[in-house]
Amino acid sequence: MMSKWLLGSAIAAAVTIGFLSAAKGNSVDIQQNKAWIGVHAFAPAPADVPLFKRAIVEVLAPMGVNVLILEVNYRFEFQSHPELCRAPGLTKSQARELTDTCRQYGIKLIPQFMCLGHQSWAKDTRPLLKVYPELDETPAIPANNEGIYCRSWCPQHPKVNEIVFALMDELIDAFQADAFHVGMDEVFLIGSDQCPRCKGKDPAKLFAGAVNDYYDYLVKQKGLTMLMWGDRLLDDAAMHYGDYEASANGTAPAVDMIPKDIIVCDWHYTKRDDYPSVKYLLDKGFKVWPASWHELEATQALITCAKKQDSSRMIGHLFTTWVGSGELARTLLGVAENPSDNAVATVATLNQCANSFKKKTPRKHALMPVPRELQFGKGFLAINGDFSISFSGYTEPRLTRAAKRFVGNLVTLTGIPMPVSVPTASDKPVLKIVCKGPGGKGPIRSRG
Repeated sequence: MMSKWLLGSAIAAAVTIGFLSAAKGNSVDIQQNKAWIGVHAFAPAPADVPLFKRAIVEVLAPMGVNVLILEVNYRFEFQSHPELCRAPGLTKSQARELTDTCRQYGIKLIPQFMCLGHQSWAKDTRPLLKVYPELDETPAIPANNEGIYCRSWCPQHPKVNEIVFALMDELIDAFQADAFHVGMDEVFLIGSDQCPRCKGKDPAKLFAGAVNDYYDYLVKQKGLTMLMWGDRLLDDAAMHYGDYEASANGTAPAVDMIPKDIIVCDWHYTKRDDYPSVKYLLDKGFKVWPASWHELEATQALITCAKKQDSSRMIGHLFTTWVGSGELARTLLGVAENPSDNAVATVATLNQCANSFKKKTPRKHALMPVPRELQFGKGFLAINGDFSISFSGYTEPRLTRAAKRFVGNLVTLTGIPMPVSVPTASDKPVLKIVCKGPGGKGPIRSRG
């Protein structure tokens, strides 16, 4: 979702952690009560697919990630409506490639398409309303989108669902999905006087009507699980979150007009003493994923709030990142030359908070992929029992970051804490990974 803190940025990603009943997404079974540790990201550009796969294999899978929500939107080579592809778009074969990689590492992939709102950002209008301007809820708004946050399509236009459902079908098929995220956050333009079909109608009924349309198609007809953002279901007059994280435009009563087996992602980015919407949505009967961003203390506060709720419908936690998927992958891999503060903070928060959901059971034996830039010889490190790590002379910041991230992943994989020594930089960069355990000294990998 795009919030008021993100003006000037149009790319997003997120990480999710939670608990959900058994499901079969992309032939990946996630057992009942097993934590969902996932990443939500915009679909990578075609050129970044190999890098994104590396991040999945070398970082996310060892971290324990088992869900990937991929926000595709118009970045796909649609066959039913090729005019709506926002180039460069993923091909069906690239989508299957990502799905196969995820499946190989036990990760459930869920595609996302932003519905209703977010049909523009800043001066840029998304393909649907560019190609079919008759579907616009506010056709009188200037083409440069002056004075608005983002455009919406008209939920009652007889043509819109015919087009959107065709796009959904292609994404479901390409990613072999059994769940689908429909977005629907920050819908500010609804029931507009500029729309002859919606003028004068109750915004809550219009919003609920759109949700129910997508639910009927995805869940009742297709048999999928449906996910959506939750801000438009919250009344800001009661929640006091502000009109981005909650609704001040009349959509909140829709909470009582939609099916309760929808998974609602309840996002909040700042530290508070309490997040009343978490309990509110649970009491309404929904499965809930509270969601945070890159602020560590805010994330921890929201997680603490969620853990106080005694409900099987408390799914877990969703970490949004709001950084491009290419930069996200490079930062995760430790190869980003100049990563943004947001990317660095997001990855750090992910590493720390994701670990809080994992069982700390030490493993006597483990196998860890070594990032390519740190490899000498084979790309895997055998781990036996306790181990210690030393860095020597990493003069390049990107290699230092990669090494430190690698250590963090070793801890995550094994559950074994270790001492880490970072000597003064020398002329010859060398990374030593010394494994010591009951079986004696393990292998040493170095680069120099």
